[in-house]
Amino acid sequence: MIALYFLLSALIALAAAFARQRRTVKRLGAAFYLVQLSLVAHIVAEGYGEVSSQFFRFDAAGTLFFALLTIVSAFVFVHSCVYLRDNPIKEYRLYFTLLMLLTTAITGVYFARNIAVTWIFLEATTLCSAGIVYHRRTAQALEAAWKYVFVCSTGIAMAYLGILLLAAATKCETLSYEAVTEAASSGNPLYLKTAFLLILSGYSCKLELFPLYTVGIDANFAAPAPASALISTGLVNAGFLALLRVYKLLAGTEVFPWVRSVLLIVGILSLGVGALFLRRTNNYKRFLSYSTVENMGIAAIGLGIGGIGVWAAVFHVVCHTLVKSRLFLQM
Repeated sequence: MIALYFLLSALIALAAAFARQRRTVKRLGAAFYLVQLSLVAHIVAEGYGEVSSQFFRFDAAGTLFFALLTIVSAFVFVHSCVYLRDNPIKEYRLYFTLLMLLTTAITGVYFARNIAVTWIFLEATTLCSAGIVYHRRTAQALEAAWKYVFVCSTGIAMAYLGILLLAAATKCETLSYEAVTEAASSGNPLYLKTAFLLILSGYSCKLELFPLYTVGIDANFAAPAPASALISTGLVNAGFLALLRVYKLLAGTEVFPWVRSVLLIVGILSLGVGALFLRRTNNYKRFLSYSTVENMGIAAIGLGIGGIGVWAAVFHVVCHTLVKSRLFLQM
């Protein structure tokens, strides 16, 4: 099912790139979201926990965030049709192609059951997001796009090093979350700590969390407002879920208390940075972006607390998605 989903979604998105009329792009968009809804219906009908393939699994957390993504992305698509109605057809169709590909890549992160697959799809979101950020073709948009590519690529490279260390520490032949979780308890503590730091730092560019939070601020400022709604919610949620899965696989190890302490520190730093710049900025889009940094800091603190704090963090991220997407779409 998941292979068919990716095939249909990619084909529809690529077809939009060659559309000659806005009406055709809109019809392809309707078909794209019909595919999204079909996947949601399939998951609900089959129940959580279904292993769709060697690399993907429909779990409760991924399904929750995918349902939110489908809703937010559909509204982003509709608002974008109005927002970009005066744009040339070439820019119009490219924007919607990238929007649909970004939605597809984020979905891949949500349902990945392999750390390497998660990493690949997060890297794919970088390319799609950068194209959207550069939509206005201004010098400021170009600077933001290149900064986004450079910082995110650096962050993803750091995360890759962390994944390599995690594989070395656990000596797993496969990087599925289940296999790594089983082997992590006997892993080298120093390797596990270093791997977590690298993965956390790398994924922070997607999560809009300290230390690489700045790239998300500039990207949201330069991108069209509807696209910013997707980047600051669906994409941020992808980073959160990727981090949450690494957090869970380390839960049974001796380094877990240290992991929670790191998350508490990072959460407090993000909360402080967000609160500081919220008082200093007078631009509405930057204000919302720094608010995202602050909210994800709260989510990191929830993970650091552990126990019921994890559920509170997930609930907070869901509420943030609903509120922040509405605020961006009102612009």
